[in-house]
Amino acid sequence: MPDKHGPRDPGERAANRELQRLEALRALTVPSTNTNAVLDAVTRSLGRLTGAPIALIGLLDEHTQQLVSTSGIPEGVTAVPRDHTFCQHLLDHDADAPLVILDATLDARFADNPFVQNHPHLRFYAGVPLTTPDGHRVGSLCLHDTAPRTDFTAEETAVLHDLAAVATHELLRLRDDAERVRLTRELIDRKATLRLALEGAGMATWALDLDEARLVIETHGQTHLWPASETLPLARFLSWVAPGDRARLTELLTETRASDEADAAFALTLLVQSPAGRTLHVAVRGRRHPDGTRLVGVAFDVTGQHVTLGTLRDRDEMLRRVLEGVQDAVFLKDATGTFVFANDATARLFRRPLGEVLGRTNWELLDLDVARAFEEATARSLRGGEALTVDEQIVVEGASRNLRTTLTPFALPSGGTGTLGVSRDVTDELRLERALRRNNEVLARQVQERTRKLQRLVEQTQHDAFHDALTGLANRALLLDRLGHSVKLHRDRASHRFAVLKLNVARFRSFVETYGRADGDALLLQVAHRLKTVAAASHTVARVGGDQFVLVAEDLCGPEEVRSYARRVLEALTRPYRQGGREVRVDVRMGVTVCLHEYARAEEALADAALALRAARSDPGSSVVFFEPSMRGEADEDAQVRRDVLAALGRREFEVFFQPIVATGTGEVLAFEALARWRHPSRGVLSPDVFLPVLREERCLADLDRLVLEEACRHASRWPAAGRGGVAPRLSVNCSEEALCSDGFVDFVRTLLGRFGLPPQRVWLEVVEEVLGRDEVTLAVTRELHALGVEVVLDDFGAGYSSLSRLSRLPVSRVKVDRSFLLDLGRGDEGEEGHKVLRAVVELCRSLAFPVVVEGVETRANLEVVEALGVEAWQGFWRSKPVPARYVGRLLKTTGKGMAVRASD
Repeated sequence: MPDKHGPRDPGERAANRELQRLEALRALTVPSTNTNAVLDAVTRSLGRLTGAPIALIGLLDEHTQQLVSTSGIPEGVTAVPRDHTFCQHLLDHDADAPLVILDATLDARFADNPFVQNHPHLRFYAGVPLTTPDGHRVGSLCLHDTAPRTDFTAEETAVLHDLAAVATHELLRLRDDAERVRLTRELIDRKATLRLALEGAGMATWALDLDEARLVIETHGQTHLWPASETLPLARFLSWVAPGDRARLTELLTETRASDEADAAFALTLLVQSPAGRTLHVAVRGRRHPDGTRLVGVAFDVTGQHVTLGTLRDRDEMLRRVLEGVQDAVFLKDATGTFVFANDATARLFRRPLGEVLGRTNWELLDLDVARAFEEATARSLRGGEALTVDEQIVVEGASRNLRTTLTPFALPSGGTGTLGVSRDVTDELRLERALRRNNEVLARQVQERTRKLQRLVEQTQHDAFHDALTGLANRALLLDRLGHSVKLHRDRASHRFAVLKLNVARFRSFVETYGRADGDALLLQVAHRLKTVAAASHTVARVGGDQFVLVAEDLCGPEEVRSYARRVLEALTRPYRQGGREVRVDVRMGVTVCLHEYARAEEALADAALALRAARSDPGSSVVFFEPSMRGEADEDAQVRRDVLAALGRREFEVFFQPIVATGTGEVLAFEALARWRHPSRGVLSPDVFLPVLREERCLADLDRLVLEEACRHASRWPAAGRGGVAPRLSVNCSEEALCSDGFVDFVRTLLGRFGLPPQRVWLEVVEEVLGRDEVTLAVTRELHALGVEVVLDDFGAGYSSLSRLSRLPVSRVKVDRSFLLDLGRGDEGEEGHKVLRAVVELCRSLAFPVVVEGVETRANLEVVEALGVEAWQGFWRSKPVPARYVGRLLKTTGKGMAVRASD
C-alpha cells in the first residue's frame, strides 16, 4: 500500500526528490574551476579519448550549472543558466545509459538552445550523471562537439562511465575530507577542554617502581602538592610523611605487592610535610600495575576538606569517578603497541573483560583493516610528537560503531614513549549531528521563507495604509499628504498652481440596488481606471468614499485651463461602460477648487471642493461647479440640519405614516407598512431623504427603528378587525442591519408585543437580503425572531443583491418584490423583457412556497399585470400614499381599486 503520509501525486514526489537532490549537492565541497588535479585530469582525458573539443564536469543547483572542471571552455566561465544546459535533461534520463545527442539542431529539445543557435554553435552532446551512493544525481560529466556525429561507440560510452565514476569518487572524497577536518578540529578542542578540566581538578599522579623503590610524581601543574614533577627514592619521600602515616603507608605497600589480586588497590590519607615547607593532608589512591612491578595512583590535596570524614569520602568518590567512571575509553599502550592500562569503559567498548584487553595489541582486538589504520595513526603521532585524532568504524558483536580516538605520545615511567589514547563511541553523536544538520537546513529555509512572507506582509501593510483596497488608488491619508505638499509649495512659491477636483457617480446607490454590489464594485474599478488614464503622471488620484473620487492636478496655469481639464475628465468618465454584457451610462458630478484661494491646510482645500461638489449634485443643469466662498454658508446650513435631525430624534419628533398592503383580487387591506416621517416645526413633514443619510452616518438608525416599531405597535393594537375573516390587519415595519445587531433586539420586540397585546403573527419585520447575506449575526437574530412567531419578510427582492441559490435557505416567510420590476413595463422590447423577468421571479417564489407582495403599483396597468400574475398582495400609490395613523380607519372601510385616500399634511 502507498504511504498515506507520503506525496499524494507525481508532481509532489518529483518536488521532494529535487529537494533531496539539492540537499545532497549542498553537502559536497565544490572546488573552484580548474583547481582540482583529479577532476581536471578527468575532463582533459575525456576530451583526448573522445576527440571532443569541450568536456566539463558540472553540478546542477536550482538555477545554474556550476562548472567545477572544464576543458575547451574559456577561462573565467564558471557557471551557465540551468535551463540552457543539455545536462538538465539527465535528471529525467535513464540512469544506465548516457544521454547522447548526435545533432542538436535535429532534436526538438535542443534546437532552440542559445548555445546551439549562437556561439559556440554546439551540435553533438554525450553525458552521464554523477550519482551519489544514495542515488542522487548532483551533476554530470559530459562532452560537446561543434560538429554533428553519426554515432557514439560502446568503447566511448565505457570511457565516459569510467571517468564519471572517477569524478564522483573525487567529489565524495573532497566532501569526506572536509568533514574529517572539521571533526578533527572539534576533537582537539574537546581534548584541550578536558586537559584544562583535569588540571583544574587539582590532581597529581604517581607511580612507584617496587623493585627499585623509586617514586615518580607528576604534578600536572599542582605545585602546591609538590614543588615539581620529579623521580625520587621512596625512602626520601617517606621522610616527609608523618610517622604514624608512614608506618601505615609502608604496610599497605607491602600488602599490595604481596597480594594475589592482579589489580590490588589501596587508599589512605597522609599528613605530609612538603619540601616547600607546607603541611598538607593528601589523599592517596593507588593500585598495582598489571605487570606487578609497579604501583600507580593519584594524590589530591584534601587539606581544606579534612575537617570531616564525610568530605574525605566525597573526594575519594570523585577521584574514583575520574579514574574508573569516565565514559570515554582511556588506555595506555607501550612502545610495542601493547595495552598496559585501560579503564572499564575500554573493556565495555571491546565487549571483553578488562583482563582480555590488557597485554594485547590492536592486531588481536580489532579487524585487520581497522588495526592497520590505528597503528599507522599511532606511528604518525609518535613521529610528530603531537596528538592525532582518527575516526574509524569497528564491528562489535555484529554491530557497526563509529569510534573517534585521540592518540597522544606519552613518556612511560619505565622509559621509552608509549601512547595515551582516549576513545569515544560517537555513533549516536554522528547520527544526531546529521539530524541536527538536516534540521538546521530545514529551519534555515523556513526562516528565509517566513522572512520573505513577513517582508511581503510589511510591504502590503504599508501599501494598504495609503491605498484604497478596491481600486488601488490613493486613500484619504495619502491624498491629504500629497495635497498638503501642494499647499505648502503654493505658499512658498506663488508660481506653483494646483486644483482639486472632487467627483462622484450620481445615483450609484440605485445602481447597486438594481444590479448588485459586485457589479457596483466593477463599475467603480472602471471609473478608477479612466481617471488614472486621463490624469497626468504628476497628478494624484484618490478614492475617498463609496462613489467619490478626488483628483489633485498640478501645474495648471489658471481657471480656464482647469475648466478645460475638468471637461476632459468629465468626457472620459461619462462615455458608456460595458458591464455584465450590457451598456451602462453614468452621470458624474464634479466640484472644483483652485489654488487662487489661500489655503493653510490640505483639509481646507478638500472641504471647498466638497462644497462645490454638493452644489453640482443639487443643480441638475451643472455637472461641474467651481467653488465660491459663499458656499461655506450653505455648508453651515447643512451642519445645522444635521444638528436638528439628531435633536429631533432625541425629542421623538418623528411620526409614523402607514401605507396599505392590499390583497390581490379582493382589494382588502392585508397589512400596513409603517414608514417614518419628520414633522419639522417650521418646514412641515419631511421625507426620509432628509434625515436617513444623517442618521446612517451618525449610526443612529437603530434608535429610529426602535422608535418607529414602538409607535407602530401602539397604533396597530387599536386597529379593528376588518375584511371577510374579521382579522385585524398586520403591521409591517422596516428593520435595518444596525437595529438587528443592536444589543437585546429580540428581547425588545418580545417586550413590545407583550406591552401592547399584539400576537407575534400580526407583526412583519422587513429585512433586505443584503443584510441577511452579510454575516451570521444577522441570520441568527432573524432565526430568533422567526422562532418567536414574528414573520421575517424579505424586502426589495431582486434589487441587485439577490442570490437565487440562497433564497430557500433564508429564514423568511414572505417576499416583497422590488418596485424596479414595474418601472419599465409597457415600453417596447424592454417592457416585454421586464414582464418575463417579473413572471420568472414570481414563479420562483411560488415554487418555494413564499407568498409574494409586489411593490410599486402606481397605475391601472401595473395593477392588471400584478393580477394577471396571481400574486397574493400588492402595494403602491394606486391604492394610497403613506398616510398618518388617523387615516387608517378610512382605508379599512374601502376595497376600491382607485386611490382611496389622498392625504397631505
